[in-house]
Amino acid sequence: MIFLRVWCALQLLDAFAAGDSPSSIKVCTAGDYPPLTHFSKKGGFEGLAPEVLQHFAASHNYTINFVLTPWADLAAFLKTKCLLAAGGITWTRDRAEEFLVSAPLEADRKVPLFASRNAHHFNRFKDINQEGISIIENHGGTNERYAHKLFEKGFLTKPSLNIIPTNQEAYACLRECRAHPLVMFTDGIEAEFHAGQSGSSLSDKGVRMALPDMPAFDSHKVYLARNNSAGSAILQELNQFLLEIKRDGRYELWKRKAFSSKFPSPPVSCPLNLGSC
Repeated sequence: MIFLRVWCALQLLDAFAAGDSPSSIKVCTAGDYPPLTHFSKKGGFEGLAPEVLQHFAASHNYTINFVLTPWADLAAFLKTKCLLAAGGITWTRDRAEEFLVSAPLEADRKVPLFASRNAHHFNRFKDINQEGISIIENHGGTNERYAHKLFEKGFLTKPSLNIIPTNQEAYACLRECRAHPLVMFTDGIEAEFHAGQSGSSLSDKGVRMALPDMPAFDSHKVYLARNNSAGSAILQELNQFLLEIKRDGRYELWKRKAFSSKFPSPPVSCPLNLGSC
């Protein structure tokens, strides 16, 4: 363990020789994916990923600086602005080829999410493939890719597909749009959290729905590191830390705290025309 710390420190010093501080780590995070990552002007960065990384930093004498990152810019930011990326990131083959990937954090899969007022419309997946249904996804992440793949493979042919800028706006649409039913395909972790909040207007019915077989989207959450010597060094330390906190129960403790927290909804509204959505 001592050898690993010394080796990692040397790697970081070498990688940051150009002038950046090896004790300060920039972490890209979307901040729109509670309970794994959430940002507000009042509370700053919260959720399971910030909690884990703050404890990691404290135990290794690092300073963590979070960088608010749109999903569509995640890859570009990780190549140029951050050493790590965290918070709701799904393992994909493309990401694994482009970046260094941590040990798996949480198993996950895509599920449909919709308002409770529309839950009676959706008992099976085929109920989603109907005229008058709108699929809504945020731009730039695996939700959008999943929805496009459903259409490409012919599993969905009748609904409309609406891609909007942010995850937070997608949730605003689910809450606000009443002209006809909206469905958002998202991660089971996120769907269960939002539907399970006290007073939530969203249904957890889709979490238990059987979906078309697309194994590439049955995945797990990970942290990413830049694919260079500094990224490799910090990821080795981080993976060791993850192993320790999962073994001694701290990870589960922080997870329960995040999953039982209530995060404030941002002041955003649905960008769709609510009279036609």
